[in-house]
Amino acid sequence: MITVVLLIYVIVLFTFLRKLLEPTTENTAVTAFPMSIIIPFRGEISELKRLLNDLSQQNYANEHFEVLVINDSEQPLELGTYDFSLQVFDTLSRKGKKAAIDLGISQSKNEFLLCLDADIRIRAEHLNNFSRAFSLQNDLVIGVLQFAEMPTRFSHFFEYYEFYGMQAVTQSSVLLGSSLLCSGANLGFTRETYFKTRAIRTDFEIESGDDMFLLQAAKKLKLKIGSASGSALLNYQSDFNSVLKQRIRWGAKSVLYKNGYFIGFTLLIAAATWLEAWVLLTVFFGVKWIDLAFVFLKIGIDFGIVRVFAKRVLQNPDFRIVVVLAYPFITAYLSLRALVGKTTWKNRSIKR
Repeated sequence: MITVVLLIYVIVLFTFLRKLLEPTTENTAVTAFPMSIIIPFRGEISELKRLLNDLSQQNYANEHFEVLVINDSEQPLELGTYDFSLQVFDTLSRKGKKAAIDLGISQSKNEFLLCLDADIRIRAEHLNNFSRAFSLQNDLVIGVLQFAEMPTRFSHFFEYYEFYGMQAVTQSSVLLGSSLLCSGANLGFTRETYFKTRAIRTDFEIESGDDMFLLQAAKKLKLKIGSASGSALLNYQSDFNSVLKQRIRWGAKSVLYKNGYFIGFTLLIAAATWLEAWVLLTVFFGVKWIDLAFVFLKIGIDFGIVRVFAKRVLQNPDFRIVVVLAYPFITAYLSLRALVGKTTWKNRSIKR
């Protein structure tokens, strides 16, 4: 049983890894599509201002994009003036990110839309990268994310390994033609795509999950899904407790997703992680050598796919054995907490 599950896991991850290693050809021509950039805000004004400053330094004509900041916080926003069109809207209802995006899109004027989280940073080519992806007639464009700095402590390494593993699966599954994951922190789509998917979605009473519900609706409608080159830059969570809370929130939302491929993949990940924890826990009590061999094979391919993605964003992470061995136990705990108990994020409860 243990060997079978871990073998299936290794085969699936190897498929993703092999796809990620294949050379890709990139469209280098840039058509400056008029873009509306939607930024839901509920955080630190200083972070939002840094992102707006990054937008002011894009290699993209200011007249070709507008920025709409949707204030879902209680604090007033005084953002100053920029060379590009900037509008600030207050949600008033405080119903979360999904409602903020809905409001922003209703007030936007362009066909091509890009949603960015307020706490990310972007490089000067970011809008060009999405414009290239839109020029390939993609209906939904999944952006790349990376950490701005290399990890330095346990919580950073845990976050780095897990998040880069998810990014690797995200990008390789796009290349395989069956997108499994995406992040609303860096996500583009056409206006037509948004309203087509909105018409069949039933999740608007759920405050979060704007990205995955959109992705799954796009897949149901068989829309074209691609990815943008380049990456947005993230910061690590402030402490390990914040990392755990974020992961619990992600897990609590995942039980609401209905896509069969996603459910199957999630169950495989959960089963392999629990079995890995079990084998490591009982290693001194006489486990089968083949089970232990597959656990180490799983560890190897997990780190391998993280390393390959990291190299794509010009990083070279260290292997920390303490983090790797602790990972399955922490993840097993998080999977339980995602299913039971109170879950909050940014002072909001997550309803299951």
